[in-house]
Amino acid sequence: MRFVKTIALVISLCLSLPQFSYAQEKPLSRKKQQKELRKKKEEQIEKKKKAEEQLKKRHLSIQDKATKKRMKRAKKKSDRLNKRKRRKHN
Repeated sequence: MRFVKTIALVISLCLSLPQFSYAQEKPLSRKKQQKELRKKKEEQIEKKKKAEEQLKKRHLSIQDKATKKRMKRAKKKSDRLNKRKRRKHN
């Protein structure tokens, strides 16, 4: 009887040891946390830019030929007129 209790105790300790080891993970340092946070933000920004570009392409693909041409001319004109303003700010 005593032998069975000892074996049961040993088995229960062996099964519970992995749980204790998981609970004692070291927390990340502040620098690593900031680095991960910065990386996540950059990934989100990249995702947003990519989605925006895809939406622009889709919007352009929906337009007919005359509208595309008109949009292209308006963009060129805008670039030409705003060229000086961009230089001053950069």
